[in-house]
Parts: sequence; structure tokens; C-alpha cells
Amino acid sequence: YQISNRYVIIEVPLLVALDGKGRRRQLTDPKDEIYDGHTHYFSRESFRNLVDECFDIVVLKEGVQSPALFAVLEKK
Repeated sequence: YQISNRYVIIEVPLLVALDGKGRRRQLTDPKDEIYDGHTHYFSRESFRNLVDECFDIVVLKEGVQSPALFAVLEKK
């Protein structure tokens, strides 16, 4: 929050794309050989709950690295 004057642009991983189509990620144990480095995946609702107190959501859409959520946030 303190590293931004006004806007924050972020992309976070989802297990399933916002439209429910395309590639699906699998929850994997970090000990597995195919672990992708993510310890948490968001849903649209969990992301909104995380940022709602401090930010207004300006843009919320499918990210470039689908399944992912891309957001532009503005400080409240």
C-alpha cells in the first residue's frame, strides 16, 4: 500500500479462468516435481475481499497468463 501513490497493477494466479474455459491449474505439493511455485490461488471473490478495504477496483479481467486475474487498483 505504501509503495504506490495512486494505482497498483497486479496479476494473480487462478485455478480456472474467469470464463471457466481454457487451461486449469492443479493444486500441487511443493515437494512434487511439477510444482509451479504458487502457494495460493485466488478466486474473483477472494481477490475482492483482499483488496476491498484499501483499494477501489478500476479494472478486473482475465490476465495474460491465463488462468489469471489482472487488476488495476486505485487507492481509496
